[in-house]
Amino acid sequence: QELLKKHIKPFNLSEPPLIRVLIIKENDATTKIILDIHHIVIDAASFEVLIAEFQSLYGKGELKDLTIQYRDFVVWQENKLRDKQLTTEREFWLSEYNVV
Repeated sequence: QELLKKHIKPFNLSEPPLIRVLIIKENDATTKIILDIHHIVIDAASFEVLIAEFQSLYGKGELKDLTIQYRDFVVWQENKLRDKQLTTEREFWLSEYNVV
């Protein structure tokens, strides 16, 4: 508990780090990893992926091959941004909240 109190403290956004890792080896069979990550660095969905991959690496020592790559996401996102429906919806909401 004392280690946690020293480790987990408010972040100063103007100074690194925004991610802190504490490894506690309790005995030969038990090691705990404490992650203290500011929410500006990672969102909840990404954090779930991080934890799942961490557990996979720790348990099996390997990660599954990715079914898509980042470049696939970029292509998908570019197509979505060019989609006429999205443009129509964007224009609607911009006009809806246009305060002059």
